[in-house]
Amino acid sequence: MMSVKNSVISLAVVAMLGLYGCGGGNGNNQNNTYKNKTKLKGNFNTGTHMSFIEKVFSIFSTPVYAFEINKVAKVIALNHSGSYNIADVNDDGSFEVDLITNDPTVIIFASASNRYLGYLTLSNGIDSIPSHLIKEDTKDIDVGELDTNDTEVAPKHTVNLSDFINADKNEQSRIKSVDDILAIRAKNADMDGNGIVDLLENKNYKLSLFVTYQWNVNANNQVDYTNNNDTKFTNFNILLHTFDKTPPSNIYFTGPSTTGLIDSQNQSSTLHSDGNNHYDSPSINIDIM
Repeated sequence: MMSVKNSVISLAVVAMLGLYGCGGGNGNNQNNTYKNKTKLKGNFNTGTHMSFIEKVFSIFSTPVYAFEINKVAKVIALNHSGSYNIADVNDDGSFEVDLITNDPTVIIFASASNRYLGYLTLSNGIDSIPSHLIKEDTKDIDVGELDTNDTEVAPKHTVNLSDFINADKNEQSRIKSVDDILAIRAKNADMDGNGIVDLLENKNYKLSLFVTYQWNVNANNQVDYTNNNDTKFTNFNILLHTFDKTPPSNIYFTGPSTTGLIDSQNQSSTLHSDGNNHYDSPSINIDIM
């Protein structure tokens, strides 16, 4: 769990996020300009769904943190560049949402009041839709009836990726191993811990790494490219970039014991009135990891 308001960042869960390039923008970039979209379809047939009137009144009801099928009102298709599309869940539990087919995409579910409920995981262990690999003639991807386990939402029947993407078994295995990084975005869609999906309240959070490495230099203090067999990485910092107009002045990083980060306050921060902010973790010595 990641929390900015509670001032804790879990390095073990989110450190790889920046490496995959997730995030970007100000979190308010619903994008409907891409052509050749494919629709993702599915349905929640279990449980009784809210009527229009119930959806309206649910906005003022007690916060819901556990996934309740009858509370699902919105489906968000978020790609790794930060663009997203939103679709409503119909009264019969069915939905269809446009995928942006130039990037891998994760699916997030929310209530009528924008509360985070969960994310889609395919029954074959893949937690994203590899939209960039969708076959050209694919208009719809139907994941069928969905079931839930806490915040995990999965098809009741196996989804055969080969039916709609251009990827052999080796490529599918690679997707399975890599998309865990992107899935972090869906699993932690409420990073500030207030129960609301961040992008639906114009907030965005992104992690990256700043790595320091050691070079040999010559007498003129210039990098000696001919004699750098001893070049090595020495330390790194975790950088948290946020778009949040009410940011905390400080945050605290916690990671595995080998990082030395235990409720460690950021060593520096830059906060801007336009909402673009970043925090640097204390330096982590690579030799101790």
